[in-house]
Amino acid sequence: MISPAHYAVSEALVALVSAWTSAVLVRRGRSLAAAGAALFGVAAAIGTVRFSTGLVEPLAQVHRLASQTGGLVGFLLLLLALASAAGLSVRPWIAALTVALLVGVAAGLPPTGPVIAVAALVAGAGLLAAAPGRPAERLAAPLAYGLMLPDVLIVRNAAWLDPAVRWHAYHAVIALWLALLPFCMTRRAGAL
Repeated sequence: MISPAHYAVSEALVALVSAWTSAVLVRRGRSLAAAGAALFGVAAAIGTVRFSTGLVEPLAQVHRLASQTGGLVGFLLLLLALASAAGLSVRPWIAALTVALLVGVAAGLPPTGPVIAVAALVAGAGLLAAAPGRPAERLAAPLAYGLMLPDVLIVRNAAWLDPAVRWHAYHAVIALWLALLPFCMTRRAGAL
């Protein structure tokens, strides 16, 4: 059997880009968005260790949990950051309760997790599209933010792709999406 160590490469790419993105967002005063982006890096760091050390099976459940739950919480934190930047006031305790409730629903009914994640992505892109600004900005930011949608809906499940190609393509798009997040979250001074 061929060693799956090559899977660690795209995981490491996501982890590194996530760290960079989180640092940029913190410097720009977008801590909530930075936390959301960082969760993708945590899952990717676990994946990097999982595949680079040969602990493929022992870390499978931990990696899956970090990817699915961390990704869902990450999407929700990014949505809350966008809502806050758009001037929608959400009390912190309501935000925390909502995130906990949605994660609980996804844990109890696993098929709802991807639906909630996609809804959070669409809502975030909608907030970016509705923000005031030049037409080019109003188009570019939601398109960049929405880049994750075809990745989650198509690339991740593309049975017509070789599993290794699918894995690396999926993670490459995540890395690109993470790299674009600072633009999406801080595309102009005084607004988002």
